[in-house]
Amino acid sequence: MRSIADFTVAIELSPNYVSARYHRGIIYYNRGDTSEAIADFDRARTIQDLNLEKLIDRDETGFYAEGLALYYTGRLAAAISMLEIALSIAQHLGNSSFQAHILQRLQQFKIDRK
Repeated sequence: MRSIADFTVAIELSPNYVSARYHRGIIYYNRGDTSEAIADFDRARTIQDLNLEKLIDRDETGFYAEGLALYYTGRLAAAISMLEIALSIAQHLGNSSFQAHILQRLQQFKIDRK
């Protein structure tokens, strides 16, 4: 799949590019490649825990992808918090179509929490 290859190149060029790892992990997860997805999620979290991440590389899509990763790994409350950050950034940047998508996911996650 082309998107996996593209994110892999981005990771090879910048190994601490957290958003690329989350995005690639989401693609793997949606394809049913759970072990590859979890490996990307775990490596992204390790990079964050070691403070190796460059926050300049993060945008609303990166926070959204991290929120999905948290959701897929059973961390619902953290996923909701991350999507709220993504929504705030999307609102600040005027990304209205993505705002609507994030809001849909937030509603789904909050229903799942009940």
